[in-house]
Amino acid sequence: MLKWNHFMTILCLCHSVKVSDGEFVASSPDEKAILEFCREQNFVFNGEFINDGKVEVTAKGIRHTYEKLAELPFDSFRKCMTVIVRDIDNVIHVLCKGAESTMFEACTSGDIESTDQHINNFANLGLRTLVLGYKTITQEQYEAFNNALQTSSQSIVNRAKFVREVYQGMEHDLQLIGATGIEDKLQEDVVETIQDLKMAGIKVWMLTGDKKETAINLGHSAGLLSDNCAVIDLCDNSDPRDVTTLIAEVALESSNTIDGKTPALVIDGKSLTSLFKNAESLKHLEKLALRCETVIACRLSPIQKSQLVRMMKSAEPTNLTAAIGDGGNDVSMLQEAHVGMAIIGKEGTAAAQASDFAFTKFKYLRRAFLVHGHWYYIRASFLIQFSLYKNIACFTGQLFYMFYTNYSAQTLFESTFLVLYNTIYSSVPVMIYAVLEQNIPEKTLMANPKLYRTNRGNALMSRQYLVKWMLLGVWHSLVSFFMWIFLYDTLQASDRDFRSLQTVVAQTVVFIVNFKVLLDSKHWNLILILSVVLSNLSYCLFTFVFHFCFPYNNFVVDSAYYLVYTDLLADPSMWLCTLITVVIALLPDFLIQIFNDSKHQNKPKYNKTVPFVEPVK
Repeated sequence: MLKWNHFMTILCLCHSVKVSDGEFVASSPDEKAILEFCREQNFVFNGEFINDGKVEVTAKGIRHTYEKLAELPFDSFRKCMTVIVRDIDNVIHVLCKGAESTMFEACTSGDIESTDQHINNFANLGLRTLVLGYKTITQEQYEAFNNALQTSSQSIVNRAKFVREVYQGMEHDLQLIGATGIEDKLQEDVVETIQDLKMAGIKVWMLTGDKKETAINLGHSAGLLSDNCAVIDLCDNSDPRDVTTLIAEVALESSNTIDGKTPALVIDGKSLTSLFKNAESLKHLEKLALRCETVIACRLSPIQKSQLVRMMKSAEPTNLTAAIGDGGNDVSMLQEAHVGMAIIGKEGTAAAQASDFAFTKFKYLRRAFLVHGHWYYIRASFLIQFSLYKNIACFTGQLFYMFYTNYSAQTLFESTFLVLYNTIYSSVPVMIYAVLEQNIPEKTLMANPKLYRTNRGNALMSRQYLVKWMLLGVWHSLVSFFMWIFLYDTLQASDRDFRSLQTVVAQTVVFIVNFKVLLDSKHWNLILILSVVLSNLSYCLFTFVFHFCFPYNNFVVDSAYYLVYTDLLADPSMWLCTLITVVIALLPDFLIQIFNDSKHQNKPKYNKTVPFVEPVK
């Protein structure tokens, strides 16, 4: 049976939790879980009274009141937190809890060996561990600490360093009291999500502050590690020469497998500190990490998490990183990665505020990557290359027109068309495409994660695709110009001049580039169809207004164009020639679509199997 002793005192008082309407409000779910456990055992933290700085605990029906003198918050350097309280007998207690790597060094008494064994057992069960320490100090010692803290807090230079040194001066010569283990359950569908991401060709790493045993256990439970993985363990290397020599030997191996198994790296913060001090060792770490199926880095500080992300960003220019975190310790990592994704949970909102995207469940990442990531890339690549293509398709005709105007300054297009072509006539359909396009249905993408691999390496923005877009632009320009040059004699027979040629060429170009959006889209919808139709009609409407409403010269249009388009609208041959020109121009695009569709249909379907992974015991 639990008693009111130093162990329970630390659990009930060493935290930063507030009480609101009988509920615990905590920035850390671990602290809240500890207090909820204490409450179940009839050790109830009643809260802190702000007016007089008193904290109150009801232990087995007996009320205990303490004066809270100071709270030394957790940071990634000290890896512990401390609360200093005074009881009703004027005894000052220093209550401390933190990671075993810090606490064992700070403790000078207590059963360290037995506690270390318990911590390893907790870690093997996948529990998150904390070590508790305790001591009492005199009033003089507290006053000296308080004066040093005030002095360091007022420092203008290196204030954080001086404050941390004062904290560390208090957090030593402790008595080891015990340890706790808290279960960190995986959310639903975590294993399936990670397996799908791995099938999609995404390398999944785990960067954590937990012990090595806890991290490895979670790696097996989450499906990061499997029976087909050969684990390369670079942890617990206190001598920097050992880890640098070891990683050099492993990295220089040319094979991507170890005994027929895919390598997986496990490394801790102490080893990383040694490697980051040596540029050559850092290169070896980059090379080894790229070979490994997964990397599990344990006992990391927030800065080390961001350093690993930065390392992989700079290892290869084509590497794209996405950081996923749920707590304040992940903020630096989220901001360092190309894309920061936060899981909104019990760790607070700091990660969500620092991220690009936020989710309530880890499993939603599967849809974010496999579906929205795929669609976004298709849309963005099309928008970028289409913007180049449509200007080639339109204005290359000016080059051809130069040979028919004796290299004069005569333009193929009137000034109003030059202004409206990229702003109204051809901008809306591609924007609708960039928002609504779904080239592959959502169910298909979710069922076949390997489809995500088709766009790896920026495949749709390669030189091959860029050349294809440019050639299509030149072809469309050739057809839209020379088809009308071929028909120009017929236009002249109808008493038409070069202004008629300018008008019909411009109209044909607008029709071709807009219909190409419709032709390339795999997801026709009412909005897209309307955007194409209305964009084409916008050219007809604006040109009709400019050619009908301005019989005199003005800053909008030259009076020489008066009634040019109205005469063309009444000529059925003009519409027939426009139709023939558009069909001939888009025929290669149509054939390319048929070829690509047949190529995808002939590919075998992927089978998706997600094995159940038993956690390590």
